[in-house]
Amino acid sequence: MAEKLNYTPSKTIRDFMLDDSFFRVIRGPYGSGKTTGCVIEALRRCIQMPHCPDGVRRSRWCFSRNTKSQLKDTLLRSVLELMPPGIGTWKESDFTYTLKFNDVHAEWLFRSLDSPEDIQRLLSLQLTGFFGEECREMPLSLLLEAQTRLRRFPRREDVNDYWSGMICATNPPEL
Repeated sequence: MAEKLNYTPSKTIRDFMLDDSFFRVIRGPYGSGKTTGCVIEALRRCIQMPHCPDGVRRSRWCFSRNTKSQLKDTLLRSVLELMPPGIGTWKESDFTYTLKFNDVHAEWLFRSLDSPEDIQRLLSLQLTGFFGEECREMPLSLLLEAQTRLRRFPRREDVNDYWSGMICATNPPEL
């Protein structure tokens, strides 16, 4: 299914995607492809996961934006427009996009994170990756808490070595 997706990043986004750092932020003007690049990067990381003992490449991501309406109106819309038909399914009740194709099985959990009280939404999550959209609007305490939820899925007993980390996109700050 993923072979139906044809994406060519700009040089800046390509360099961002090829960086294996644990925490990365891409900043650029409106319409520069930051969100698309980050969604494709998350998909690429899911495809590159090592196999679990059952032969499946498992991963779990948290996709975040400040409010639930922003998640639906922007980030979720981008994901649904980018992903080829049949690659995944959206479940409104869980606010989860599940990818199942070839040997890839990934969960993308959409969570609104706007205030320190929203840390509750992160507790007990076991994640491979975190994508923070418009991260300049997120309190630092939320980003720090999200970091503690990473490298927890899949379990190290099942897959010893894999990339796990945070990717974020944002527009430049207002002057």
